[in-house]
Amino acid sequence: MPIYLYGLGHVGDAVMQAFQPLPVSLVTADSRLDRDADWHDPVALATAALPHSFHLIMTHDHGLDLRLCETLLARNDSRYIGLIGSKSKRARFARQLRAQALDPGQLTCPIGLPGLRGKEPAVIAASVVAEVLLRQSASASLETTEKKSRCS
Repeated sequence: MPIYLYGLGHVGDAVMQAFQPLPVSLVTADSRLDRDADWHDPVALATAALPHSFHLIMTHDHGLDLRLCETLLARNDSRYIGLIGSKSKRARFARQLRAQALDPGQLTCPIGLPGLRGKEPAVIAASVVAEVLLRQSASASLETTEKKSRCS
C-alpha cells in the first residue's frame, strides 16, 4: 500500500529521504513546479489515492493543508491521515472541519512519536517515519486477525 506525501519542503524532503531505503511505496505531491514530485496537484492526488492508504500532509500552505484534510476526510477510506503542525493548528483545523460536517477525529496532528524532541527536519522525519511504520504494522496485524476470524 503506498504512502502519500504531500509537500516537499525541508521536512517533506527529509521524510522522503528517510523512507528511501525502506520497503515502502512512496508517492509525492507538491504544487511547486520546482520540486521533484510525482504529482504537482496535491488535491488531485488525494482524490485519486488508493483507499485504505496512509497520508502525510506537510505542504507550505495552510490553506492547501486544509483542502487536503477535507478531501481525505470526505473520502472516509484512509487508514491514516497525518498533518504536520501544532496543537493550535489542530484545534483551528478541527473547528473548520466540523463546520463542514467532517470528523477531525480521524486526523492525527501533531504527527510523529510523542517524546521525540527536536525541530530539525531529520529529527521530525525520523519520528514521522517511525510512527507510520508502527501504524502500518498494527494495521497489518489487525487485518490478519480479521481474516482469521472470518475464516473460522
